[in-house]
Amino acid sequence: MKKILSFLVSVLCTLSLIGQDLKLDHSYINPPGFVVGDTITIKFNTLKETDSTQTLWKFDYEYNNKLLEKIDHTFKITNSGVNPNAQVSLSHWDGYKFNINENVAESNLHEQYLWWSAGSSSAGENSYPSNSDWSVERVTVQDASPLTFASTILEVRFKIKDKSSTNYSDYSEVTHLNWMMAFNNSTNSYHETHSMTQKVSLGTVTGGNAGDVTIKLLSNSVDVQEVPAQDYYVDIYLKSEMDSWYSSDMTGNYPTPISSGQFNNSSKDFIAQGLENDTEYIVMSHVSNNPTWLDDVVTVSDVALIFKESIGSVSSPDQTNVTTWDYHIQDILGEVTNDGQVDFSDSYELLAHINGVQTSANVTSADNGAFNLSGISSTLGSFEDNQIIISQVIKPTDNDKVFSIGHMLRGDVNFSHSFEPTSTSAVIQSSAETTARTMMVAGQKYTSESATIDLASEIKEGLVEFSINSDVVGMVGSQFNITYDTDRLTLDKIEFDTGNDMTNFSNHKEEIGKIYLGSFDQNFKSTVKTGTPYKIIFVPTVQLNNTSGLITFQVNEGVKQDGTQIKFIIE
Repeated sequence: MKKILSFLVSVLCTLSLIGQDLKLDHSYINPPGFVVGDTITIKFNTLKETDSTQTLWKFDYEYNNKLLEKIDHTFKITNSGVNPNAQVSLSHWDGYKFNINENVAESNLHEQYLWWSAGSSSAGENSYPSNSDWSVERVTVQDASPLTFASTILEVRFKIKDKSSTNYSDYSEVTHLNWMMAFNNSTNSYHETHSMTQKVSLGTVTGGNAGDVTIKLLSNSVDVQEVPAQDYYVDIYLKSEMDSWYSSDMTGNYPTPISSGQFNNSSKDFIAQGLENDTEYIVMSHVSNNPTWLDDVVTVSDVALIFKESIGSVSSPDQTNVTTWDYHIQDILGEVTNDGQVDFSDSYELLAHINGVQTSANVTSADNGAFNLSGISSTLGSFEDNQIIISQVIKPTDNDKVFSIGHMLRGDVNFSHSFEPTSTSAVIQSSAETTARTMMVAGQKYTSESATIDLASEIKEGLVEFSINSDVVGMVGSQFNITYDTDRLTLDKIEFDTGNDMTNFSNHKEEIGKIYLGSFDQNFKSTVKTGTPYKIIFVPTVQLNNTSGLITFQVNEGVKQDGTQIKFIIE
């Protein structure tokens, strides 16, 4: 700006300073509570403390052009009839910011004017160095008659810009008064001038691009079972659009996601873009493409828990509706028959499922796909006002751009592949179990332990025998999903030696070479006998020299009476 912004007064040597105090003020006239894109109006006006007459006002102010976009300006001093004959002008320069004189008060606009009119600082720096973030405007008002105080000189309209693409973290300074010259032509005298509001701050401005918003995936599947996080997808919808869709009885097209994609395998999160600050969104996660590990989700451990809930456990004959669940949300996860309650129909549905029989398509599996349930992890499964809370609403702000989503799968009542609630109110405080159980800490129910079983195989009298040997005691149930090489084997028979009181099950799907077998006592009294409880006998269809690579275990686990999952390690 240099010489372009300089202002010289030819009669400088004869000028004097009058001590009367003139004040220049500027402020916005809109109510507070701004949103990005709003239009604000900033007014400039003068006040005085003693009588004086001035015929010329000239002042500079600057605004941050990264945070504000000028729309237009209106001189109110002439349009309002206060000084209708005044001569007014406004000059504009982009890319400059005032370099104040730090040796005098910033609010002393007259001294800052003298600093500017001298053309440079004591260090030789220009008083208006380049700065691409700021724009300067110079306002001039002059009249043959004295100018009127206590009235608005000028109003300038601005549009609030989004700060997300700038280096600014807030709107604490969007305009600044630089200097002012107040002059009386008839007496050749200056008047001392001070600012009232030196700089305008807009305070909290909502809205605007939220930038990178992180959605974190929480589930025992990726945290414990080492399932790939990229098998999970997330969809983010504008809440207002989802509300409209629900209110229309879910007719018409389903809303289009604002952002969607896979979770990252290593970080287990998704970085969403295109969201706005202070706007509510619905976040949903789901498993896509029916990965094979979905067959590991609902197992004999889940069957045992649902049977226990169906049977119930009471301490006296007059008790009813006593639950064995640890969490309220298990009522939703365990209800797989769509009849609104967890009972024996759900138990047998899952028992059929682990035996390879799908009586309906309501249970999570590789064939059926995933039945997803997700929500904000901190409240997911909470119990308030006799309702189970499943909130999916997020609202990014300047200070909150990371959200954790808990994901659950229908049928997974032991949370082996689901998020286990962490909210204290998610825990059922009056259970049919022991007092210690009622003191359970949220997020600590899912338990599993490992046990070694031995697989022995041999070719005997022209047949191939696979023996499952176990020293594990206390199992009320077990499950094995086995695939075999159909090009080299055909199934002959399955032999059980689990104990006289144990109920066994098996199912053979010859077309895909898959065998489902196991045991489960629905009364939770009998346990699987140790030794060799299971033996599978095949007829070879080709000449075999050994048994290597003939069978593969896909699911193999047991369950204790208290529901603890036993993960078998096969040797």
